[in-house]
Amino acid sequence: MDASKAATFVSCGLLALMLGACGSQNPPSQTDAHKGTSFTGPASFDPKLGTTPGKLCSPSDPDFQEFRYPEHIAYCQRNVDDSEKAQAAQKYGIPEADFSQYEFDHLIPLSLGGSDSLENIWPQRLDAAHVKDQLEEQLYLELQAGKITQADAVKQIRAWKMK
Repeated sequence: MDASKAATFVSCGLLALMLGACGSQNPPSQTDAHKGTSFTGPASFDPKLGTTPGKLCSPSDPDFQEFRYPEHIAYCQRNVDDSEKAQAAQKYGIPEADFSQYEFDHLIPLSLGGSDSLENIWPQRLDAAHVKDQLEEQLYLELQAGKITQADAVKQIRAWKMK
């Protein structure tokens, strides 16, 4: 399976192990105060709001910088401006006054070969961002050491978001 197909495949493989490693096996429900809706899990909120499909970096990406890791994965540099943040927030119905509660994050992290394009940027609550950062770091180290493939890392990120 090629990387672009793998990036669209959602798997729950090793999710329990990964969340355990992040110290958050059963994250509490939280409330999106400005919408009055509940969401469950560390990375998701009301699914009726916006969606971020995620996108992998490629050599044709305007922010492509180089290839990395034993797997020869395309790496894009970070270049998210305020207008992209505003567009991502608009997709999710988040007013500018609430931006400080969010990190405008790459769904598929740049360190795992994610693109810097708007299709890969989403407003992630700060509390969830701290947990996801731990998973990203672990996956980055495994990818760098050649212990997992990019497809496996992306599956785990997507499964985490879907939780």
